[in-house]
Amino acid sequence: MDLVKINSNILEIIVYGTHTCPHCKQEFAWLDERQIPYEIKFVDDDQEIAKEMFTLTNQLSVPVTVINYTNKESEYIINFDQETLQKTLF
Repeated sequence: MDLVKINSNILEIIVYGTHTCPHCKQEFAWLDERQIPYEIKFVDDDQEIAKEMFTLTNQLSVPVTVINYTNKESEYIINFDQETLQKTLF
């Protein structure tokens, strides 16, 4: 797959997930295939990370994708929503 440039207004992408979640693994693979840089925060490794995710989104399910923009705003995508990711990132 050819490298596609992501939206230039995106500062960083953080994905909250677990090591065993199949939807998390699908999202990681989807991002990797497109060579999109992102940070993984595993909520099953650290209770503080789980609390951080819940505080941000009021969600307990994973994956949760946080997209931080250069204008300091953030967007949260709950679950592996490929269509929303595609629209948001490109």
